[in-house]
Amino acid sequence: MTLQTDSSPAVIEAPPRAAALSESLRGMGYTLGTSVADIVDNSIAAGASRIDVRIERNVEGAAERVLVIDNGRGMTREELVRAMSLGSISPNEARRSDDLGRFGLGLKTASFAQCRRLTVASKTAEGLSAFTWDLDRLSECDAWELIEESDTKSFADLIAGPTGTVVLWMKLDRALAPTSAPELAAACTRLAMHLRLVFHRFLEEGDFTLTFNGRTLTAWDPFFSKHPAKPRDFPEVTWPERATKPKVRLRAFVLPDPELSKQPVTLFGPTDELDLQGFFIYRGKRLIHCGGWLNLKDLKKSPDFKLARIRVDFENTDDFEWRIDIRKSMATPPRALRDWLRLHAVRTRTVAAESLASEHRTERRQAATQFWRKERGSVPMPDMSDPVLAVLFERLGDRTLEPAELEGFLEILAASHPSQAGRAAFINPSEEVLVALRAIARSLSKNYATETVREMLQSREPFRSWKTMLDTLFNEENA
Repeated sequence: MTLQTDSSPAVIEAPPRAAALSESLRGMGYTLGTSVADIVDNSIAAGASRIDVRIERNVEGAAERVLVIDNGRGMTREELVRAMSLGSISPNEARRSDDLGRFGLGLKTASFAQCRRLTVASKTAEGLSAFTWDLDRLSECDAWELIEESDTKSFADLIAGPTGTVVLWMKLDRALAPTSAPELAAACTRLAMHLRLVFHRFLEEGDFTLTFNGRTLTAWDPFFSKHPAKPRDFPEVTWPERATKPKVRLRAFVLPDPELSKQPVTLFGPTDELDLQGFFIYRGKRLIHCGGWLNLKDLKKSPDFKLARIRVDFENTDDFEWRIDIRKSMATPPRALRDWLRLHAVRTRTVAAESLASEHRTERRQAATQFWRKERGSVPMPDMSDPVLAVLFERLGDRTLEPAELEGFLEILAASHPSQAGRAAFINPSEEVLVALRAIARSLSKNYATETVREMLQSREPFRSWKTMLDTLFNEENA
């Protein structure tokens, strides 16, 4: 006899606590740049042609409010309530090809990462509605109480056209928490740079106008794709090869050498030469990941590859394969793609290194041998007629040369020897070199202007490869 039992499990509702979850959502790892970019994504998805980002200060000069204002299609009251809800859309739902969202969390998590009060106001033909999440209120009542704003006049003034949306951050307590004026200025500068890079393809193609604190932002193309001095243009390739609808498009670039073109290939600072070499991953036209070699086997960052950058495009239908994170700032290539990516990375790195070496081989050899002369049948000898090196012999002659200076001069001679051509950039100069440099600058300044002294040093190896040390020296001179 078979016993019949009800196999349905017992279930109970276990909703997340508002106070705890809302605070936990603040720890998703957003930076100011990734937070603002996530809000801009929503404006793009809404079809905006104008997007305005503002950081407003109070009377003390501290950041008080952040606003992102667009003229997109806007949301009705019901749509806005849904957009303000956590998990407003399932990540498994199909998205339009131009939709930059995925998890239904970005608006909230990006905002909570920077502020404790988020208000969104949106206008359509049906009217204007505004709702607020206040984390302090959630902490007190421990309930998901979404505040509907009754006074919307200030938002109506911000949305000039028939439709549009305003995202407002207040109670700023993270990246824009009370800081000094220089720190706030630096944060604003870096944010503007981040937006110019992340959305550069939209800006290049005129999809919308993006302003920041009243200034129109221009695209920063990391590939210098239209620069005439690029050593080589690679054709675009696709994966799978010869597929009717390829899943990935790739194009490699070798940048123009900034020492020859006199145009920097950096955006955020000198570390970009290492940080921005490698892969740039785009989802649609939106930059997801910039720089690095994706942990591909045996591919490490090096000054030799500073001119190598590779653009990779995929569509939002492949989000799960690329393991896009909520912040849309990281992507991991599918395993089936890694060997193909590595093949193109190796080819690009090889061309970049060869280009850099060939462009500078003669120039570097000449710069490295300026302190040395070699006559046929003899070994290289220090050239005492060189005005920089003459300082050593001058101080030897009048017996004023200090031991630390001598050590510095010997290191300079060793690093500038013809056998070391092109290697000075990989040598970390000692403090004794700076001591010798100070003596050289003092002596040369008796006969030459400061700028002339600097040019004399910059034209010779190893000093041309030791820019940071030269900057230290001449900053001391100007202090």
